[in-house]
Parts: sequence; C-alpha cells; structure tokens
Amino acid sequence: MNRSKRLLSVALTAAACIWPLLASYSPAASAETAVTLRLEKTEGTVSLQNKSGKTLSILSRMKLFNGYALATARKSYAYISLDETKAAKLDASSNAEVRESGKKLEIDLKTGELFFNVTAPLAEDESLNIRTSTMIVGIRGTSGWTRVIDETAAEVCVLSGQVTIVCYDPLTGEVKSETVYAGERAVSYIREEAEARRSTEVVIVKDTFEARDVPGFAAAEVKNSPALQERITAETILSAEQIINGADSRLAVDEGLAETAYGTAAAARASMENSQRIDPLYGGAGGGGGGAGTGSSAGSAPTAGPTPTPAPTPTSAPTPAPTPTAAPTPTPTPTPTPTPTPPALPWIGGTYTLPAGSTTAAQVMEYFQQYDAVIIPSGADVEIPANETLTVPRAVAGVTGGTLLNQGSLWGGGTLLNLSEATFANDSGGVVGMGLTLINGDAANPGAMKLGGEIYATNLINVNGTMDLMAQNASDIIALYGPLTVNGGTVNLFAYLGTNTYFYTDAAVIVNDGAFNFTDGVIEGFLIMNGGVVTANMGTVIGPDTQSHTGSAVLINGGAFNLTGCKINGTGSSPAVTVMSGGTFNMSSGYVSGFGAAAIDNTSGGTVIYTGGDVTSDVTPPISGPVVNG
Repeated sequence: MNRSKRLLSVALTAAACIWPLLASYSPAASAETAVTLRLEKTEGTVSLQNKSGKTLSILSRMKLFNGYALATARKSYAYISLDETKAAKLDASSNAEVRESGKKLEIDLKTGELFFNVTAPLAEDESLNIRTSTMIVGIRGTSGWTRVIDETAAEVCVLSGQVTIVCYDPLTGEVKSETVYAGERAVSYIREEAEARRSTEVVIVKDTFEARDVPGFAAAEVKNSPALQERITAETILSAEQIINGADSRLAVDEGLAETAYGTAAAARASMENSQRIDPLYGGAGGGGGGAGTGSSAGSAPTAGPTPTPAPTPTSAPTPAPTPTAAPTPTPTPTPTPTPTPPALPWIGGTYTLPAGSTTAAQVMEYFQQYDAVIIPSGADVEIPANETLTVPRAVAGVTGGTLLNQGSLWGGGTLLNLSEATFANDSGGVVGMGLTLINGDAANPGAMKLGGEIYATNLINVNGTMDLMAQNASDIIALYGPLTVNGGTVNLFAYLGTNTYFYTDAAVIVNDGAFNFTDGVIEGFLIMNGGVVTANMGTVIGPDTQSHTGSAVLINGGAFNLTGCKINGTGSSPAVTVMSGGTFNMSSGYVSGFGAAAIDNTSGGTVIYTGGDVTSDVTPPISGPVVNG
C-alpha cells in the first residue's frame, strides 16, 4: 500500500496514543475559545480557503476558523497573530491549515516552513500546537521555526524557550517525545528497513545550530524584534547580531534559490509538454494533423500542395551518377553492464573487533549495521576526518588499547567506552553530538580522553584514567546535556563547561570520587561533591545562571574542596558554598561572593578552613557557622 494512504488510514488510531502525552485536540464542552488566531497581514500572493474549500477574500486581521487553509506563493508570506500578539509567519511556497477545538488551537503545517514567536500568556487549559504529518510541537512562550522535510520527516529549531515535541508513526502507533531547548534542533523521521528483523521505527535526532542556519524569513523577524534578540542572547550561545546582520542577504538568497528551483521545474515541465507534442511518425507537432506548417486540423479537408515545376529538357547526355560508396558498417555500441545493487548486510549481533592497522569511519559504520558493538583494540586506529561523520547507533563502541581520533563529527545514541590505556582524542574542530555517552575507563582499566572541539554529549563519565577537557581555540565548548561525573581517576578542566538544559537547572559537575582539577575556564551550572578531591586554582567563575537557579553554586556533601584561586559566585537567596556534614572546604586564596545569603554556609556540621582570599556578601556574617582559621 502507498505510504501516504497508510498514513491516512491509521491516523485516528494513532491519535489515541498521542493526546495523553501532549495537550492537543480534545473535545470541548463549549465552542467558544479564549484564544483567537487571526490572519494579521499578508505579503505577495496568499490564498485562503474555508473548510469547504471555498476561496475567501482576505481582510486585514480576519479571524481564522477551524479548517481554514492558507497557501503562499513565491516571495509571499502570511502573518498569524494570537490575541493581538505576533504568533507565526508562514514562509513562501508553504501550506498550512488552522484547527480549533475549544481552547486548543493548532496550525497544521502541510508543506514548507513556519516561524513561531509566541509570547502571549496562555492559561493552563489553553494550548497552541504546530503539527506536521508525524510531529506535534507544543509551544508556549517560545520562538523558533518548523520545517516539513517530507511526509515522514520534520524539523524544529528553537531560538528561545523550550518546546515539547511528540513524534509518532501512524502505521505502528509508536510514539516518542523529547524536549528541545533554546539553541537546539530536532529532526524526527520514520525509519523503515526492509530486513524482517526490524520494524518501522520513530527516530529523533537532536543537535545544535548556528546563526548562519537561521533561514531568511525567520531572521527577518528576529531583526524586527529587539525583545527576541535579548532572549536569544540570554538563553543560547547564538549571536543575535550575526542573525540580524545577515537577515536581508539571507532572505534574498533564499528567495533567489526558490526562483531558480521554480524556473528549473517550469523548464522541465515545458520540455516534457513539448516532447509529448512530437509526432512519433512524421516529427513536428503532434495531434491529429501532419507535420508542422503543412498539416491541417483534425476533421478538415487536406489543402492541395503547390503545382510541381516540370523538369527541364536536357541539352546533352546526362553525366552518369557516381557509383555510391558503401557506407561503413557501424561499430555496435556495447551495452553497459548494470552495476549490481549490493545485498543488505546480514545482521550478526554481538561484538566485532577491528583488525590491526587503520580502519575508516565508513567501514566502522558498516560494521554497526551488523554488530551491536565495535572494539578498537591495541594496534588498531580509527580516524574521522573533517567533514565526515561516524554514528554510534546503539550499545558500545569500545576503544581498548587502540586510538580513535575525531576531526569530524561523532553522533548517535550509543556509548563510547574507552579502556586499557586507550586514547580517544577529539581535536579542535571535531564535534561530539548529543545522544552519546562517553565513559573513560572502568574499575580495572584506565583510559585516556583528550577532549577539545565541541562536546554536546548526553553524559560524560570518568571512572578510571585521565580526562583532559581543553579549549584549544575560542570556538571550543563543552555544553553537555547531562553532568560531567567523576567516579574516579583524574579530570582536568581547561575550558568552558556548561549544561545545555534550560537555564542550567541541572548539575554541571558531580564528583563522587577521584580528582577534579579546575585549572581554567568557566563552569556554568552548579557543582556537587559527594567525595573525592576538587582543586580550583584559577581565577575563573563557578556558578549557575543568576536568574533561575536558587541552590548553592557548590554543594559539598563529602570529600574536600580546595579553593586556591578560583572565583565562586552565589545566586538568588542561597549561599555560594554549602558544606554538609562530612565535607571540607579549604580556602587559601580566591573569591567567594554571596547574594541574598551568606557566601559560605557551614551550619550543617561540615569543616571550613580559611587561610586567605576574599569572602563577601550583602548578608552579615559572610560565613555562617564555625570556621577554622589557619
């Protein structure tokens, strides 16, 4: 069965699974709605039809009712408002339909792209969602854009705030949900594999995007909204200035590319139509008559041709015609042998160990089509060059004694395990994408990780061995989607480190054992100690976002924190440092600042040893609880 038909045939069945996960359509007792969508204005050529398919005249600020469908032509845009506030902009060459059920509003994006900037306050029982054929995006106080890739895939990018997406396969009823934060992009698609052992699967892939990735029609809206520019700057590492400076040129380029694509398609259609008019027997225009310029319309009598001029009488014997030379026998063109389609690789499962020597990233990708795990043993190495990608889809890609060098991109939802004096190096320019978990060493086997470049891993765990987090240039960043956890060994931080959760609400670093040396850089998030030793010996800042986090920047439940030159900033009404029973805070130099609370709280039975440095707070005394002075 055609997939588009299958999608339609099971859409109602899938809906029963989706609604419990995301506020969307549900029957309402009243037809009235507290939130109203209006077609605020249009640019270029925009058409509007009602639920019955009747074309409507477009009026400024007209209300959009359930079933109204919008379509934009090239270089044309439609602006939708939500209760007097800008809400959405439909890009050129796009189609969308409005759905309304009580206090639930939805914009169903059929094709193209839609920019959203929803700042209007919504009540708890109100919602505005953006839907594609396989994705629902719940938006509330957020900004970004959504793009339809095809009938089984869609993309959402968030500029400000956070959205919850629900992705579903109407064929199988499988549903997956994900939260996408400011600065992140999520692509969802339905993967179908021919192998009997695998069924249709819903896949969500998240990564980050850059200022240059913002499409022109969305960049133009960022340019027109100083408030949105401020939110982008506060919530992401994107440069709002780069977005707005390139807005006009990017829009012109996008429109130019659309014109080129349209012209190419129009030329192809014209060529096809012309070729269909060629008469297969006589050439020229086809149809019911003869050749071009000589035939007649079908059903009419043929027109007589001109009277032939009689041949002149020869005055002498004609010269005999030359004997024709035989035409050369044409050399037959060999029939090309079709390239056979390689058979699908058989699934084996288990673990595959690479041979000694070098193996390419492409070869490792093939092994992951057959095996759960791939091991790089001593004497073997894998290099991911710039502009190439290695995806770890599941289980473990183990490096046991060998070397893995990433200068390109490393992605996936699996785990990279680094053991037995193995080395994993992420060079400056290399990217480790979200979804991956990086583990260095185990209880019996140390590993070595040297991580520069851009790290967006879900989790970063050091069990045994050495992990160096290095900023080799200004673009290097460690923006994790989970904490850096130190369970043993030694971790040396020389770079910016932050958690990529919304407003840094999760711990950036958790130290359970081993040694964490904060040598340089910035930790943006908070640090929890349950054991081990932390040494902070450079004049940088440890602290979470000042607007959202109300806990201590450093919480010491156990182990020893040695402050030898670092700056710790408190936030909200919580101490900058809280020392619990069993924990020790030893300050010989550096700076601890409290705001709305004591800078250091030692009222729970911990140990604070002070021998130097600056401790300041707007609360007296700046250190609460006992202090041992050196």
